[in-house]
Amino acid sequence: MTRTSPMKKILIAAVSALALTVATSSAFAQTARSAGPAPVPPNQQPAMAASPSTPAMMAAPSAGMPPPASVIMQANNQQEGVYGYLERPRSAGQIQQIWDDASQKAGIYTVDACADCSYKVQVREWMVTTIELPRGEVIESVDLGDQRGFQVSQRGKGRLAVRPVGHGYDTNLLIYGKSGAIYPVYLRAIGFNAVEITDFVVRIQGTVSMPEDVADMAVPEISDDKGKAGNTPVNAKQAAASGLAQAFAGADPQASPVQDFVQDAPFDPSKLRGWGQYRLSGNDDTMEPDTVFRDDRFTYIKYGERKWTSTELPTAYVVVDGIDELVNTRVMGDVFVIESTRPKITLKSGESYLCITYKGSDA
Repeated sequence: MTRTSPMKKILIAAVSALALTVATSSAFAQTARSAGPAPVPPNQQPAMAASPSTPAMMAAPSAGMPPPASVIMQANNQQEGVYGYLERPRSAGQIQQIWDDASQKAGIYTVDACADCSYKVQVREWMVTTIELPRGEVIESVDLGDQRGFQVSQRGKGRLAVRPVGHGYDTNLLIYGKSGAIYPVYLRAIGFNAVEITDFVVRIQGTVSMPEDVADMAVPEISDDKGKAGNTPVNAKQAAASGLAQAFAGADPQASPVQDFVQDAPFDPSKLRGWGQYRLSGNDDTMEPDTVFRDDRFTYIKYGERKWTSTELPTAYVVVDGIDELVNTRVMGDVFVIESTRPKITLKSGESYLCITYKGSDA
């Protein structure tokens, strides 16, 4: 076995260390060259190097156009839960089952007039509700909160028809009367599957007086003769005058507003007729008047003073083709005026009713 001298061992160790140093330097140089940037040709700017914080080829932000006003408005509406009305066809299977066993009075809501009250009305999709103001009131104007979700139409001097477009929302309705009164109404629209019955007719009970600037009702001069209903008259004109005296005794000159149909209609006492020619039938004697007569335009129902103070005025209907239709009425003193001369008239108050049938030759 050959023995190596100590000097030779030191020389071999030095050569090995030198070789390792050279190899390591070469590897680092290769890595630096591969990771470095590519040579840049003359007169050309070097590209921006990519880094974790600066993406390669990042462009400077450009100034954008503002969104349209319609987009901003729609976004604001949607934040409030308003997404717009969607017109869709109605499908079957939308019958309100609560009506299967509803009572005869279902859908009729009666409330006393109150100067410091609001009136709550519940309406239903695909149905219409009528609001009737106190007797003698005339609608001057209305304000509706949600004009897209509800439709309101005037039906006569003191009635409004309300129809919701859909369900699940509410609004308010302010009704301004010529008497100066304001009727605040809260409206809530519900769907066909509701478990409660909605209002068909809402009657605000009471009687209002018109302002002092209304015209007085012209009452012609009449004789002092006192006729009785059913008596045989001496002549037609004298009977008409005596009957008119009875009917309009104590009439309120404020009862008819300016440009009212009753006031503007030509009045001829000689046209009054029908005393003793009406047949009365019903289920409540307290509803029977003292006398009933008519002219060419209206039917007049006169209650005695005692009955007038104790009788709640009924709602009047005329019979057309066997069907009761609501008719306009008004009060003049102690006379209940029905704006119709149909031969069959029905007065209703709750469950009480009175049928008035004209038996004259011109019926």
